[in-house]
Amino acid sequence: MKTMDAKLSVRTYSDVKEAASNVYESLGIDLTTAINVFLRKSIACNGFPFDVRNNVPNEKLLKAIENADKGRNLSRKFNNIDDLFNDLND
Repeated sequence: MKTMDAKLSVRTYSDVKEAASNVYESLGIDLTTAINVFLRKSIACNGFPFDVRNNVPNEKLLKAIENADKGRNLSRKFNNIDDLFNDLND
């Protein structure tokens, strides 16, 4: 088995370190092991091992929010249920 010979220094807030340590201790591993799992999974995924997104709303969503706030274009009118479902499926 290989021995670890590289050190990694990470700065974080003490409350974050404590909370994360508690989470991983409840899983039976220490923080060092958890970080190594994260790094190995990052290598295997060739990136973050979880979804990372910028949740900035797009223009269409912003317009829909503006319309809803002003009570405009809240829904179309339909003559029957079939027309509604046809519109939903388009």
